[in-house]
Amino acid sequence: MKQILILGLLCALALCDVHFGRLKDSEGNVYGWGYKQATKIQQDPFIAKWSPEGPKIWYIYYDQSLVDTRTVNLTLDEDGFLWAVFVMDGGSYDPKNIRKLHTDPDAFKDVLFDNYGSGGGPHVTLVAKIDPEDGKILKATYLSARMQEGNFNAPKKNKKWRSATNTFKPKEIRVQGDSVFVKAYSAYHPMDPSSTQSNYVFWKEAGERDPACGCWRVEVELPKTLDKILNVRKLTAAELPDEPKKPKAQPKKKAPKKQAPKKEQPKKEQPKKEEPKKVEETQKN
Repeated sequence: MKQILILGLLCALALCDVHFGRLKDSEGNVYGWGYKQATKIQQDPFIAKWSPEGPKIWYIYYDQSLVDTRTVNLTLDEDGFLWAVFVMDGGSYDPKNIRKLHTDPDAFKDVLFDNYGSGGGPHVTLVAKIDPEDGKILKATYLSARMQEGNFNAPKKNKKWRSATNTFKPKEIRVQGDSVFVKAYSAYHPMDPSSTQSNYVFWKEAGERDPACGCWRVEVELPKTLDKILNVRKLTAAELPDEPKKPKAQPKKKAPKKQAPKKEQPKKEQPKKEEPKKVEETQKN
């Protein structure tokens, strides 16, 4: 019954056309997350909270800029704080972006990566600690793969590269003790635990990418302060399965054109051949 109630609330908020997940805290409050398809090319991430009785306490769209952003996963720690992973594609100075809209002014202060450098086309992860009382982001750091080592803010070395940033796409977040763990697919060399904002280092134990996904499956461990990497662990396909592939859209078959019935041409009447008149010969007497 409660699930039906929550689904009804989602639809009342015009969110019933989005993908979402749910979890419950120790007091029975329910949290839902996902994204709303705002336009054909823009998705707005949301997290919402309902009381055990059903009424909505708060719901928040964390990014309403042109950046394509989704809430991928959500969990709770032992102190009742929410921890979320968002995935985003693009960048924006719009005041409605995720850094400004429902975020504490000091959320990106003294964290591991307060930006993701040049680029913006690949998928980038945002790890965030969220206040369960009002949904505000209290602390956050970006995680991404890089196509070059060194300073995040340095210009790219190879002009042939579209950008220095590469895809680091999250799948799951969990909290254990004082550590935050993020499972993700890394399209390029994952970050080494020694990486910092001013010196990105390729993970020395990365080995070869998994040919099945063309990526590295990894789990990154961070402290709750989000100011460094504690450990990076390579995952198997069983620990982090491939993402389901979207079925390819089949081209629509064109309906055969209806041919108009051929009009019968009226038969032309052939002129009758006149028989030569018989000349009657008269006999002379």
